[in-house]
Amino acid sequence: MSNYYIFKKYFFPFVIIFFTGLYTYSMAGEYEEGNEVCPVCYSIILKDKKIVLPCKHSFCKSCCYEHIKEKINTNIEKIYCMTCSDPKNAIETKNRGFFTKDQCLKILEEEDKENFEVLKQSYEKWKRRVIINSSN
Repeated sequence: MSNYYIFKKYFFPFVIIFFTGLYTYSMAGEYEEGNEVCPVCYSIILKDKKIVLPCKHSFCKSCCYEHIKEKINTNIEKIYCMTCSDPKNAIETKNRGFFTKDQCLKILEEEDKENFEVLKQSYEKWKRRVIINSSN
């Protein structure tokens, strides 16, 4: 066997394993007790950016913001948890977690202070639309 063949065979896997270890080690530095990984974007959720729903699922604020902003333009009854409402999960519909009004408004305000009034009005219109649809 030539030296080049041995080098090629063993060096590249070593490099891959080495850099994978470095990446894992650097990620471990960000991870602290109490921090979790967001199941939507897979980033580490810092304690001050964590949203916990009544169903006990946790998400980062930015994913919740995008989810709420998207859902207030629909005719859904409630803004459900992103994990509970996933069709791959076998959770009954009645047990799904959802965002409360206070959580929605707080997330919208903290993530987009400049457009908060517009978002708040959109949220209120959505809420009125839901009430009207449910009364019919």
